[in-house]
Amino acid sequence: SNDFSQRRIEQFFSRSVSGFKAPAGISVMPYCGCPHWAISRAVVGLPRVGPWDVAEDDLPFSLLSSDVPPEQEGHFIVEVHPAVAAWLWCKVDRPLKASWRYKTEKQVRLEMWEIVRTKLPGEARTREPKNDDEFDALVAYGLGVCWLKRDATVGLLGNRAAGAFLVPASAALSRAYARFGEGDARPPIPPLQ
Repeated sequence: SNDFSQRRIEQFFSRSVSGFKAPAGISVMPYCGCPHWAISRAVVGLPRVGPWDVAEDDLPFSLLSSDVPPEQEGHFIVEVHPAVAAWLWCKVDRPLKASWRYKTEKQVRLEMWEIVRTKLPGEARTREPKNDDEFDALVAYGLGVCWLKRDATVGLLGNRAAGAFLVPASAALSRAYARFGEGDARPPIPPLQ
């Protein structure tokens, strides 16, 4: 069972049946296998994974998991997957057989950046990432700024129970994700209270 290792959102981007399987070089690992998962748990207490976790009201940030940015003031957090977002932005403009290994191939990163930068808001667009970490940070920042400004080019795909990422908005992506969810015979995992 994947219940304790891979959320529905990661399954969607990892399986051919979704129509949106990320290519080699765009890693979509099960959440518990990612090093940043442990860091996120230690720093902000997310993701919550069981009944013994601290109550949501006691966390430093409120997790956003619906496709509407918050109206009120507060401390919020939203999940991003910069590699997936960059791939979604670039996949139409890059050759079908192109390498996607931007983390290890500088030329791939430069090619992807030339496409991605046109999608980002002003200050992120003018930066030149020196490495893959800066690339990811600029993509994540751009996604967040666009979403908070209610720019229709970015949306939140998924939900609290299945996991959710900010991604480039696409009707085809949303439809495919809805179909993928319908194919799951298991009931969704209810949000932790």
